[in-house]
Amino acid sequence: RMFDIANTSFTTAQSPETFQIISEAIADPIVATTISDKFLVIGRKNGSITRFNLPHLTPENTYTVADREPARLALNCSSSKLGFVDSNGLFSILDLEARVTEADQDGRKNGSITRFNLPHLTPENTYTVADREPARLALNCSSSKLGFVDSNGLFSILDLEARVTEADQESRETSRYVLGPYFGKRVAAVERKDVWDMRWSEDDADMIVVMEKTKMVVFNGETAEEPVVSSAYLGRFRDLEVRVVALDTLMMHPDKISRECVMDFETKSLREVRDVIAAEGLQGGYIYAEKHSHPRLWRLLATAALDDLELNIAEKSFVRCADYYGIQLVKQLAAMPDRMKAKAEACVYLGKYDEAETIYREIDRKDLAIQLRKRLGDYSRVVQLLQTGGGNDSLVREAWDQIGHHYIDRCKWKKASQYFTLSRNFEQLAECFYRMENFAELAKMTLDLPDDHPLLIVLARRFESVGMHTEAVDCYLRSTLPPKTAVDCCVLLNKWDTALELAERYDYPQVEGLLIKYAMNLVSTDKKLEAVELFRVANKPTEAAILIGDIAENVAMKNVNPALAKKLHVLAALEIERHRKRTMDLATQAATTAGGNIAQATAATLETLMMTALDAGIGGANTLGGTLAATLGTLNGGTLGGGATNKKMSKAFGNAWRGAAAYHYYMLALKQFYDGALDAAMKTAIKLCEYDDVLNPRYIYSLLCLAALKNKFFGICSKAFVKLETLPSVSEADRDAIQTLAVQIFIKNSPSDPATLPEPYIKCLEVGRSYKACVISGRAIQESPSHMCKTCRHLMLEHELDNGKWVHCPLCHSPLILSSLGK
Repeated sequence: RMFDIANTSFTTAQSPETFQIISEAIADPIVATTISDKFLVIGRKNGSITRFNLPHLTPENTYTVADREPARLALNCSSSKLGFVDSNGLFSILDLEARVTEADQDGRKNGSITRFNLPHLTPENTYTVADREPARLALNCSSSKLGFVDSNGLFSILDLEARVTEADQESRETSRYVLGPYFGKRVAAVERKDVWDMRWSEDDADMIVVMEKTKMVVFNGETAEEPVVSSAYLGRFRDLEVRVVALDTLMMHPDKISRECVMDFETKSLREVRDVIAAEGLQGGYIYAEKHSHPRLWRLLATAALDDLELNIAEKSFVRCADYYGIQLVKQLAAMPDRMKAKAEACVYLGKYDEAETIYREIDRKDLAIQLRKRLGDYSRVVQLLQTGGGNDSLVREAWDQIGHHYIDRCKWKKASQYFTLSRNFEQLAECFYRMENFAELAKMTLDLPDDHPLLIVLARRFESVGMHTEAVDCYLRSTLPPKTAVDCCVLLNKWDTALELAERYDYPQVEGLLIKYAMNLVSTDKKLEAVELFRVANKPTEAAILIGDIAENVAMKNVNPALAKKLHVLAALEIERHRKRTMDLATQAATTAGGNIAQATAATLETLMMTALDAGIGGANTLGGTLAATLGTLNGGTLGGGATNKKMSKAFGNAWRGAAAYHYYMLALKQFYDGALDAAMKTAIKLCEYDDVLNPRYIYSLLCLAALKNKFFGICSKAFVKLETLPSVSEADRDAIQTLAVQIFIKNSPSDPATLPEPYIKCLEVGRSYKACVISGRAIQESPSHMCKTCRHLMLEHELDNGKWVHCPLCHSPLILSSLGK
């Protein structure tokens, strides 16, 4: 199908066979073309370039290139730019999607002003201002007039709705409006110099305000009002008032913004109507408003009429300013039989709230005054009125509550909490304390809540979120939720002692199994210290002590660190002592509460301790201790059987300080030996013979052999060699080496001692009998004055304490109470 470019209607489309080619010469022939998937572009010889939209072939736009004949045209891939080469080889790029800027739309530098129609942006008219460059343009509220300020500050008003007369049209070649020689009918007789700002009224198409140097002038049509001295910037012109902002003052002190920087100026008509009402009354004001009709004037007149309760004039004024609510108010006031009450309602409408309250109180209607303040949201005044009489407690609480909400909206939580305390609004009070992170007051507030209160659940979850398990448990138990939520809270916060206590009280046996499973998982993954902490918080001191003892043995055997092993044994012993003290206190308290005497309380305490020790010794497979022992035995290579495990548990509870004492004396003997105190080292090594179940016997007798040999006590050395040779853990090769060494020593030295040792040393070495030894020197305590540590109950010689060096126990490191020294 073929088309004639001069007639792009589809109805003119013809087939190639019937299409007729026009043979007449064309005045403006086509010299270049290009096409894309969107557009067809045709260039003519006179320099015009026309873009057609595809596939409809509708002309979309025409671009004119002055005095340039197109030679080649090319569109880019998005059809947004056109490459242009003229017949002289000059290349240019035309942006087809460019839009006319605001400056080009309204005013150009050459003085032309073009008006475009929205939203299509079609040019409607062009006005030329002779020898004047537009600087500022402003349309009035009806878009019928244009305020114009040129670059020299000359102000004019252009009437856009004026029409050129037929005589003026014939005298000009174009339809453009020209300012200058043709001022008459199209330009208002308004002209001001040195104008730097202007603003049209938002509700009056004939009023405009301009700033001229340091004066503000308001124009009503072509009439200028009396200038007002001001250098502020125009902000708003509405309701016959001009609002200006003193930006210079504001920028001098930007951190101290004052309301004085914003000022309102009234126009002449507004000032005059006030004067007329004051001088001639409402009737004179009504006549003036009739002559200078404006909604603001009628509202002012209606306000004055309401103030005097002239309801007829007020109704007419409200009708003229189209105030429907004002008309309804006048009707309500007219229906009121009490004139004073009507006066008060009028004062409320006019914003004279204090005067309205005074009227209500004068007519003994304090309830209406309270209701007025409630409508205004002035609850502080409501409280004052209620305190002087009237109302009830519920209204007072409501007022306090509303004041609290007022401060909450401003995030003043502390202030709000004071008022919510007065109103007893526990929900909002809890929110304030939570926002302030004042959990102590939040915990106190829970005491004022009754059981099964819905807020208890919220508070419990908030306490749980910050780790306050005691308060959370209390709230859970007092709420409507089942006790299991309290148990779950304790488990989540790792408070196993409370969880087990609650589980026993409310019959939840699953918690014990969960504790066992969790503890065994920690032990099996070599997180024994975490398991110890778990047992401590779960109030399982025996299990914690066993686990600490196992850690100490591993440290001593594998890492060869006796100091750390001693610390761990001390920790285990302290844990057992803590459990003993707690058990004794509970038993004594229970016996005393039951009405028994001291003897009965003591008997109950001893029975409790015996049962505790018995439980520790049983260690069944279904108990926590039995499960722990089995797990430790498996981890240690299966060397610990059930009997050995039970024995270890019983020993841990029965003599908690034995392991700590063993490593203490071991390190003391080594220190004495290396310091040259050979006699003291030998005697301390003899003390170690009673700890062959804690320490490696080979280490003990080897140290004793060495110390006795150096100290020339060959009899003690011989007995130590005998003990060493008969150890079942010594291999045959080592036993032969030990015997060979003994023969070499005793061939040269007779196996006798230079002096006889006291009986406790000999019995301990021969049969392993225990004796009391000083933890400072390692010597046997027979009849010498000694002091007992209150924590570990081990003795130390008093003459060893006389030098003032020891203020803590060498074994358990607890402070020594030296004032209690006695023989």
